[in-house]
Amino acid sequence: MGRKPPTAEIIALKERRARLQDRIDQFSGHVAAAWPTRYNENLPSLVQELLEADDLLSDESEDEEGDDFTRRAQWQAEWAPELATLALPSTLGCGACESIGYRSLVEKEKKLRMGQANDALLGIRVALSSKAILFRGLREATSKTKRNRSWDQIKSTAGSARHHVRIYLHARKALLRLGASNDELAKYQPLTREQLKITAARIDPTLRGTRNSSLAWFWTIDVRGDCETEGMEECKCFLH
Repeated sequence: MGRKPPTAEIIALKERRARLQDRIDQFSGHVAAAWPTRYNENLPSLVQELLEADDLLSDESEDEEGDDFTRRAQWQAEWAPELATLALPSTLGCGACESIGYRSLVEKEKKLRMGQANDALLGIRVALSSKAILFRGLREATSKTKRNRSWDQIKSTAGSARHHVRIYLHARKALLRLGASNDELAKYQPLTREQLKITAARIDPTLRGTRNSSLAWFWTIDVRGDCETEGMEECKCFLH
């Protein structure tokens, strides 16, 4: 929304938050009736996960750093329904679920979280690839207007990448709390800032010194097994 959104956007946001709060209240009521435990205690906070995702993508430009600082101040100063933590098996803990015979719910959410992580990794790859193309266009821009337009597109794509990084980090932490095995976690590795950077090898593989550059782990895994979104496929050239 920017730092100074119009009044109409603020009102619309408050209305959406009110509808979201009603849905959360209804869900919490169902949980309270079905879950024989004090589910509303010691639930993890989503704010730290949001800040962690932004830290991974915060060093790309001065403008993004300024926006990141603003988001930090807002998230730490105010509460919003989108930051609420729902009472799910992953937030209650694997031990609490097993102690009252809800192991089946743990396994169900685990499968859903794996699918969520796969979707997020696919989104990260698409966003970073689009960003690399935009950076290449920025390097070739010949006028100030084209450069400004490219920067606007890059910022928009960076927002998409940040969104998918947040989702992946949240899904991976949920898998950890659900007691995922080492074999299950081997596919979903931690993300680092270096892995999410757009390097010269991604912008132009023909540049000097990029021959031996290797891609991050999430570029080589198969995430299309349970993803509905059409992703990228390796091109093959056939000679007739």
